[in-house]
Amino acid sequence: MKSRATSFSAEAIPVVADIHGDFSAFERVIAEIDDLGLLHPPLLLGDLFWSLDRTAEPDRVFDLVMRRRWLAVVRGNTDEWLVDGSLETMTPTAAEELAALDRMRRFMRRLNAPQRHFLETLPLTHRFVLHDRIWLAAHASPMSAMKGLPFGLPVEAAQQRMRGFKIDCLITGHLHRAFTQTLGPVLHVGVGAVGRHPFDYDGIADFAVVDATPSGIAISHQRVRIGQQTAERANVAIDLPA
Repeated sequence: MKSRATSFSAEAIPVVADIHGDFSAFERVIAEIDDLGLLHPPLLLGDLFWSLDRTAEPDRVFDLVMRRRWLAVVRGNTDEWLVDGSLETMTPTAAEELAALDRMRRFMRRLNAPQRHFLETLPLTHRFVLHDRIWLAAHASPMSAMKGLPFGLPVEAAQQRMRGFKIDCLITGHLHRAFTQTLGPVLHVGVGAVGRHPFDYDGIADFAVVDATPSGIAISHQRVRIGQQTAERANVAIDLPA
């Protein structure tokens, strides 16, 4: 496989989010990242297993997660459900949600001790430095794995969800959309999703690469078309002043 992406610096970090049990898409995205030859392993931003798709393969996803090296893994809201008792108290009424809940309960009962420990100890956020900027990685927002920062959210509401965190840049998943926006002084990168639920599936898996360039931070949103022999990517690089 030969990547058609532009070259990246030695500081570049790939970021992946929202696998939702889609093993084939996850495996494909990881292969694409490996093909880039980056020095840093990926950041993984949670929501690894839960899916309304009956063909989801959470066991295979977990196996790949445990075998890979990651810069960090943070927990998503659906990962919390596996270890905080939420699955036992949920009472959905829609047939597809009931079926998904049943699959997740059976998956939860199959977890071994190391897997359960892995999930129980996942942090809510991960802090790192890139291009002399302080970054925070989270699934939805710094305050919650559930309450996100959607594109267009009023700055005041967004700042409330970031209160207490002195950061320059924030990178999240959760919303299943790839975008870059500014929330007051904070740069916010939405990674997109590797796996999606049937109602929003479009055949595309997203990941991002954050990098440092002489002119500032660059965000490259990568799009991989699943199910074709050669990945098709749309690269959107956004240079931000130093």
